[in-house]
Amino acid sequence: MKLGKVDTVETNGLVLSGRVDALDSLRGIAALVVVLHHCSLALGWYNYVDHFGIRIVLSGAGSVILFFVLSGLVLTKTYLEKDRAYVPFAIKRVIRIYLPFAAAILLAAALCWQLGYAPVSSAGDWFNSAGWHRPVTARVIASHLVMNSIDLDNAVWSLSHELRISLLIPFLALAITRFPKATIAGLFAVSVVLSPLSHNLQPHPNIQNYVTSVQYVLIFAFGAMLVAHGGAIVRHLRQLSGLKLFALTLTCLAAISTAPNSILPLDSLSQVFYLIISGAGSAGLICLALTPGWFEKSVLRHPAAIYLGSISYSLYLVHLIVMQVLVRSLHDLVPVWLPFVITPVVAIGAAQVFRLAAETQSQNIGRRAAAWWTGRRAVAEEGFGTQKTAKRPPSV
Repeated sequence: MKLGKVDTVETNGLVLSGRVDALDSLRGIAALVVVLHHCSLALGWYNYVDHFGIRIVLSGAGSVILFFVLSGLVLTKTYLEKDRAYVPFAIKRVIRIYLPFAAAILLAAALCWQLGYAPVSSAGDWFNSAGWHRPVTARVIASHLVMNSIDLDNAVWSLSHELRISLLIPFLALAITRFPKATIAGLFAVSVVLSPLSHNLQPHPNIQNYVTSVQYVLIFAFGAMLVAHGGAIVRHLRQLSGLKLFALTLTCLAAISTAPNSILPLDSLSQVFYLIISGAGSAGLICLALTPGWFEKSVLRHPAAIYLGSISYSLYLVHLIVMQVLVRSLHDLVPVWLPFVITPVVAIGAAQVFRLAAETQSQNIGRRAAAWWTGRRAVAEEGFGTQKTAKRPPSV
């Protein structure tokens, strides 16, 4: 199934060849920010985390919004630059997201069953409420695997939205490149209109979650919009001085940090408003990441940032599992703060192992499955063409 040819505006579009280290690094740093944000919450540093000066560099919610905008950009660019066949695109994306997610859930379930789910009194309210708190049963595992529960690995709440909206990217790409203003305006209106509906759906969280996915399409659209118009923005940024670029970077970080800590569900107009500001800041930061300057050269091209980019998805998946294991294993042996302090370091090591064992294998499976479908389709079309030729009457 193809959705038709989409002609992007070459003069305004982003020119990205292959993987871009700057974007991978940006995703990796955002994943580390989520880890540090969760560790600070577990340590009870609520007041510090909510302080604007800290939020500007430690906004977990803002980092997730940045993930969404990056996904909108990268997936739209990938879809438009390749053969635009929907089914292979969907196969690769579903397998790329879902198999590592399922592996993380099964790992968390096994460890929870082994280490227990009883509250750790010394660990604080956030750790006990956001993590393991009920027995592991087949029903609990099934609920997680269909993305209806998150307590085994709280960070995975965003993946249901990521997966659903990824499947809409080809349609979004078509709309955003042909009718950019109308698409953004329409998605904004939908997000606003759905806010009171989402509020009324609080007794039905699973339905409410689907409504929230529809609202988040707007944030992915910001990334898709950069495909058509990001090139013009980057060319303009290249004309600015280093001081102006630095000021713009701080401005974008401040905008990203306005994302409310509770961005699920989006059941008020203020949440939608701040979400849009955070999405716009994310789009701006992505453009700055693609602009030669101190941020791109000194931060995003640093080997540590590039490495974080290579393990970003795995780090996002496993860091809360690592935290649970460390706290439950060590809380009687070491000071209460120590497991939380060492969680980022241990999580990075665990993410590397998980990437090799689960994430990379999932990518390979996705590529093979998409290639199989493409080959199967080609054979079917060839057979159909041969059949038509055979039925054609001989010419006289």
